[in-house]
Amino acid sequence: MAAASGILANKPFDDPEADVIFLTNDNISFRVFKRILSCASPFFRTMFSLPQPSTQDMLHSSSPSVVPVPDLDGATLDRLLRICYPIPKPMFNIDGADRLLEAGRKYDIELVMVYCKEELRRMVDTDPLRVYSFACLQDLEDEARMAAKAALRLDFDDIFKQAALFDLIAGHAAQALGHLLQYYRQCSRLIPRVLNMMRQLDVSQEFFWCKTCMGCMEAVVERTNEDLDNPYTDPPILFAHAWWFTYMDDIKSRAPSIPVASVVDLVGTMIDVFKAKGPFECPMCRDEASTDIPKFVAEFQSDIETELSKIELQFDHHPPSLALRSQ
Repeated sequence: MAAASGILANKPFDDPEADVIFLTNDNISFRVFKRILSCASPFFRTMFSLPQPSTQDMLHSSSPSVVPVPDLDGATLDRLLRICYPIPKPMFNIDGADRLLEAGRKYDIELVMVYCKEELRRMVDTDPLRVYSFACLQDLEDEARMAAKAALRLDFDDIFKQAALFDLIAGHAAQALGHLLQYYRQCSRLIPRVLNMMRQLDVSQEFFWCKTCMGCMEAVVERTNEDLDNPYTDPPILFAHAWWFTYMDDIKSRAPSIPVASVVDLVGTMIDVFKAKGPFECPMCRDEASTDIPKFVAEFQSDIETELSKIELQFDHHPPSLALRSQ
């Protein structure tokens, strides 16, 4: 075993009662307990079960055995140990998380993989492109798919801008970026077709076509469109209030110029359009709309999400270590 030396690590890895010392490549000594590490890692459990120095050697030494870990720096080992110990987990930092995952895989510490996946999922909505890049390089398929879906909230051009910030331009990263852009385009092309799907439209709902008052009846218009998929007539004919067609036309016209996921949000503005341009003064329409519009919007948004979920991101598996070397 190596001799004990180096800078003593921060608490709780400075415990004088510890029974083993890890010495990192930047000369930091971590005093830790074999029992804790054995519970967290089959690798350490096996290592600590191997024959130890003789009793005679132990009598001549006042310190625990020292285990050099030349593949780890102090910052990485500190985070790895804090994940293993029954203490608050370290603050996640995607910079250096590749080294943490590499260490977790090498030393067979499942807790490290679980921790990193959970933290990546927490930041996927705020930084989807960076999570996507990291997940692809680390062969984390589920997290990459989550990040790709979250990236639908970005403008197409913004993906290029952010890609440059996170070095998504070389090796496996460039291939992963190509798959993301292809996925985004496929989702974008799907939106106009989804907006023309009218199967969820029940023309008997009062807020679409009130049959009670003459004012509402006069506001009902007829729309014939070969793109409309209306199960009630052939060729497709749709009867509804003029405000509803205005609402749908506005979504269709804005959809190509806004992020894909924003279309789902835009659908949710239906109640506002009804109040501003619909027959809000009609008691029948007003009462029906308060319950029917939220239901319609939820179904409409669900239909969009369902269609988007049918588009799959292409994901290429590769060894994480290879991805790290290619950077």
